[in-house]
Amino acid sequence: MMSDIKAFEKEVAHLKTKLATEGTDASGETVKSINGIKMMAQRVSVETPAALRNLADQFKDKIKSGIVVLGSTAGDKVMLIAVVTKDLTDRYHAGKIVTEVAAVVGGKGGGRPDMAQAGGNQPQMLDQALVKAYEVVGQASGMTIVE
Repeated sequence: MMSDIKAFEKEVAHLKTKLATEGTDASGETVKSINGIKMMAQRVSVETPAALRNLADQFKDKIKSGIVVLGSTAGDKVMLIAVVTKDLTDRYHAGKIVTEVAAVVGGKGGGRPDMAQAGGNQPQMLDQALVKAYEVVGQASGMTIVE
């Protein structure tokens, strides 16, 4: 019975991630260009850090080369992730990006050059934090944002 429950929980988590992926989009309207670098910063609906990581990886695969910053809320908590494709880690550090973005939501974070996570306790500030992500990347690259 316990193994059945675990299997069902795993399937539910998989379906929630799939719904979140279908509910969001890494197409033209969410991907911006900052000095030739593709970037997206977006609010998504996932409930766990693992689901957020999976979703970030899927978006990273779709844009091929670029930076993905995702944020989600779960109750009064904020989850953030920044992912930088391997070809850009010499110019952009995911840990530095997510640290600055997390400060907006009252949190901290960090990680590797290619992937970093953060949390915060001000979910009402998530949209402002995602806007900040574009600013942080723009400052690192000289700032020319093309919609």
